[in-house]
Amino acid sequence: MEKIDLKEILRKVLIANDISEESFSMDGYKEDAICIDKLSEGYLVYHAVEGKKYDRESCARLLNACYAVIPRVSNTLRQISQIRSSFVDNVIFEALEKLGIED
Repeated sequence: MEKIDLKEILRKVLIANDISEESFSMDGYKEDAICIDKLSEGYLVYHAVEGKKYDRESCARLLNACYAVIPRVSNTLRQISQIRSSFVDNVIFEALEKLGIED
């Protein structure tokens, strides 16, 4: 079965919600950004500053790492809620589409 690209879905949702692409990285270290790194087992979410990784959070699954990014790049509780809702909706929509299920 074809995999769902959670990082790409999150990237599109963040951009659609006026989160600058400069403020996050789905593919490892980027200075002064919230980043996701793939580890040998799981993922690491952190804030990259001057070559260091701060506020580190280990996540067993990519889905958990995506959820961990959202409040770190959002400006308000309302925005967090909107982005989470949109992310979940998009993940479900893509999963149904890949399964060949139409609404």
